[in-house]
Amino acid sequence: MREDLAQAILGMYAAIQRAADEQSKQGHRDQGRRSGITSGKHLDPLVRIIKNDLIDRDFNPDEIFDTGRQCVLPGWF
Repeated sequence: MREDLAQAILGMYAAIQRAADEQSKQGHRDQGRRSGITSGKHLDPLVRIIKNDLIDRDFNPDEIFDTGRQCVLPGWF
């Protein structure tokens, strides 16, 4: 596996835990592990890797939608 992908995947679990901790500090509680997922930030490193790979393969950056509501990268709970 590529090192950048491995780091992004491992980092995802740390991001999930940080989000859950932050939500707990604010007094919010989601069911189960959902609290770490609902921030939506846990897949950001993977999005950056995918975007950079597309640019490296001559996609125009203006045609890559990686922010806002027009971009959805399915995750899992």
